[in-house]
Amino acid sequence: MSRWLVGVVALTLVAGCLPNGFLSEDDPPPPPPSPGSVFVGDGFSCAGISNPRTDEPAIVCWGANVATTYPPDVSLSRIMAAGRHACALGRDREVICWGDPDDLAAGPTPSLLTETLTVSPTHNCALHTAVIPVCWGTGPGAVVPQRPEFYGADIVAGSGHTCMRMYAGQPPVCWGRDDLGQSSPPPIEFQQMVAGDGFTCGLTPITGPAGGMLVCWGRVLPNTPAGASFRNLYAAPSYVCGIDDAGMARCWGDAPASVLSPPPVQFQSVAIGRDHGCGVTIEAEPMPPRVVCWGDNSQGQLDAPEIE
Repeated sequence: MSRWLVGVVALTLVAGCLPNGFLSEDDPPPPPPSPGSVFVGDGFSCAGISNPRTDEPAIVCWGANVATTYPPDVSLSRIMAAGRHACALGRDREVICWGDPDDLAAGPTPSLLTETLTVSPTHNCALHTAVIPVCWGTGPGAVVPQRPEFYGADIVAGSGHTCMRMYAGQPPVCWGRDDLGQSSPPPIEFQQMVAGDGFTCGLTPITGPAGGMLVCWGRVLPNTPAGASFRNLYAAPSYVCGIDDAGMARCWGDAPASVLSPPPVQFQSVAIGRDHGCGVTIEAEPMPPRVVCWGDNSQGQLDAPEIE
């Protein structure tokens, strides 16, 4: 039987708009704080918390890893984790990475400005000024090909390889390890891609209400639903999850059944790691969005806390 734990992340708000510290009777009650995103790594999970009352976001982490201690000035618009490190965008679009100093992908971080970021256990990449690929870390996936006018629309890092989504009408370009064909994409356009250890998957452009069609290359993961439609894809080193048109998460690949069995709830976003996953549910009155985790809990990575 699959196992999952639910943690409702909540914050206690302090009233104080008026000088006397109380809200006017005419003022509607502020909406409660809610999780806006999640990110997970080896043995840890974190959630970005949006607090409409103070307009100041926060990050809450749980589990066992030094990457749960995050630096200040981190934006909640883009946070990702892999292995024992995490990276995010700063308030001025700079990249900030933190975590286990022995994790080579954690740094040193190059100086760049971006809105596109991807991380993997071996290396990280970003698109400097939104188009120029820059990678750092270790392994062949971190070595960007030197080509004239080599610009991309999005970029994803796997374990030892990298793929960059090009502009409309163009197939992706990949580099790094290709022993399993993970860097040899089909000559078609993709609207989204994800990468893991020896494989890459993508969604073709949406042509109907069901979302993009799944296409994968490289290592063949068990039970891959080739040709199925998904809204979004998420990759770990050995498995993939997708959110279908109904908002349900579906996972496949080389992992225990508990890791491949997310709870039957509707998700707005998901993050998956080597041995567990977490997601933010869709708000459904009277239930606010909440963090739901599943998989291995040997380090407390499923125990999303209730914060007051």
